[in-house]
Amino acid sequence: MNSIFDFRSLTIAASALSGKHFAKKFLNFLQGEVPVDRGAPFTKDECSDLDKLISRLACNYAYLSTTILKEFIAFPSQNMSADMNQLTQKFIQYLIDKIIETKAVSDQNDIHIDENGNLVWAVYDLDDPTPFSERKVIFINSSFSAFFDNFTEWSHLFGQGLNKYEGLIDDTKIDKDALKKLLPYLPPEVWWSRLTFGNGAASGLQGIAAQIVSMKILEESKELNSLKGVVVVSSITKNEHMPFHVIKECQLFPDVLILSEATGRIENGPCGIAIGQNGRAMVEVSVNRGFTIEDGARVVAEAVAANMNRPNSDQILGPVTRNATDAFVAPKKFNARFVRTLTIGETNDIALEEIESLPTVAKALAFGGFVAQSEFESFPAWKTPRDHSILSIASETYRRTVSPYIDEGQTLEYLRKRPFFTARGKGDNSSGYPIKQSLINDKVTKDDWVKYDDKVMPPTFAIGSGIIENAGKPGEFVNQELVWAPIAVISRFPSLLVEKQ
Repeated sequence: MNSIFDFRSLTIAASALSGKHFAKKFLNFLQGEVPVDRGAPFTKDECSDLDKLISRLACNYAYLSTTILKEFIAFPSQNMSADMNQLTQKFIQYLIDKIIETKAVSDQNDIHIDENGNLVWAVYDLDDPTPFSERKVIFINSSFSAFFDNFTEWSHLFGQGLNKYEGLIDDTKIDKDALKKLLPYLPPEVWWSRLTFGNGAASGLQGIAAQIVSMKILEESKELNSLKGVVVVSSITKNEHMPFHVIKECQLFPDVLILSEATGRIENGPCGIAIGQNGRAMVEVSVNRGFTIEDGARVVAEAVAANMNRPNSDQILGPVTRNATDAFVAPKKFNARFVRTLTIGETNDIALEEIESLPTVAKALAFGGFVAQSEFESFPAWKTPRDHSILSIASETYRRTVSPYIDEGQTLEYLRKRPFFTARGKGDNSSGYPIKQSLINDKVTKDDWVKYDDKVMPPTFAIGSGIIENAGKPGEFVNQELVWAPIAVISRFPSLLVEKQ
């Protein structure tokens, strides 16, 4: 049957009326690639008792989550004499105490620090007759890797009214123009009293607070089978996980990996569901003698200009880019590192070959230089396919626990009625995945794990408060009125997974 719409005419009309940005979104919608879930939101009457209980507990504990977040933010200021290693150790012990205090663990003996320095604990229902070997396994990961490394003093940037450890002190003593200039997104001033400002607020700490509160809710809702047929394992890391950091200890193989972190987008709204990330390849070019300053500058210019911002066919992950970092150009000596984003199916070797093929780099090699890739600072792209059953369950979880209580807002201060899908803001390897299939026994991988050539990983998504574009920047914040939503989704997802599978 022929369409009654003229596809090309509609696109041209959309562009003429609303500009290229709207036309692009309109085109994606017509092609079926718009990242908004099309499932119908649930009404309150359609929600189960467990749906309602978890939504209510998430709202009730939003203040607790905010209080925990503020304590996290203030922690370094209360331990100023500690060096970085001591501060990290003290913070991990503080996290252990907080988990126990909030009753977010089934058994205190289940809390431990693994061989890689990751804090790991679990919740489960001991009265559940389901054998542990037959239970679904969900990993929830979060990280404070960016927290202690930010040394920028906010008061120097914004005035005495805004402190990186104390948050908003006095809005009359803030250089508001400087704050608006540095942050990609800042709500109207009427909202500021409802924002939790502080170093790390959106770049990891709220994810940890939400994770702890979610584990507490799972414990408190066991009577309604929130943990029936499932084991939920949480981990918090300062650095990077090694593959299967938990599996080696307890022989639990994850059905799903949830990352608790900021997933809001300026373009789409707060609390998206992030389903993938671009990878990264780090390539170094170095010449120790005989290379002129002009030659070094040409290498940087050619490497950055070549193959940049080329279209990426993946609507979620976006364009591929390459940038120079740590370039050092001096008489007869040159060194530069280039970061190239990777999309699905691309490897570090591609980035290496692209650099080696540049004429200016060939000249550097002729002068005795070398080109090498950094395996430690590189990681692959991954994406849970949009049609994967896990994402359908994640979406339904949002529509059950969040949507019934939302009137669609038009600005970033309001949650969306329907969930949307996006990419992580900053890719990393903090979850330890994907990993090479050759490193593990075939029996470990499950049928619905996602495969990438020679690599595998569990289906994965992220959700959390905070706007991705703000994360890690001076002045970052989390909207206190939104923190309940990702907590509700994380808390309800395990039981809905069991129900659906």
